[in-house]
Amino acid sequence: MLLLSGDVRYGDILIRSVGNHELSIENFKGIVNYEDTKLVLQGKSQIVIITGECLTILYYVEHMIKLKGIVRVIEFQS
Repeated sequence: MLLLSGDVRYGDILIRSVGNHELSIENFKGIVNYEDTKLVLQGKSQIVIITGECLTILYYVEHMIKLKGIVRVIEFQS
């Protein structure tokens, strides 16, 4: 039996963190809102809200984004 990870099986957003100062995010549909204190991403079935300070997008390529700054909260909404 082939076991697939949740991001592949359900289309979930994949978030990798380096401490609270860098995030790599994959498998989202688009950016809903971006400010230096808040980033809102639309996923397949949920919204991810990242809040913090001095949030800066290092790169954004199709369905991948790299963010740096001071990350305070990562919130998921259905």
